[in-house]
Amino acid sequence: MQDNPGFEGFVRDKYTALPETGEGIPGTEFTALWRYSYESISSIPQKPFYFNERSLDVKKVLMEAFFGPPKEGVYSPSVQSTLVQEGCS
Repeated sequence: MQDNPGFEGFVRDKYTALPETGEGIPGTEFTALWRYSYESISSIPQKPFYFNERSLDVKKVLMEAFFGPPKEGVYSPSVQSTLVQEGCS
């Protein structure tokens, strides 16, 4: 789990009311979408549960990037920053 997500390094303008802080929210939820790319219908794998396995692989990569190592975690200046690093928006 992230050790200490922050809320800092964001764009400030005349409407910004919140101060920056190194302490952020203790929990986050996000949704990720991806597409499978195949050159033709015949190139789609016929193996049962292939897409379930790939889905679990993607989830594992996203979780590792978002939370970091289980015992140490990873600091993020903001949830938005971490999601941008993962390629999510």
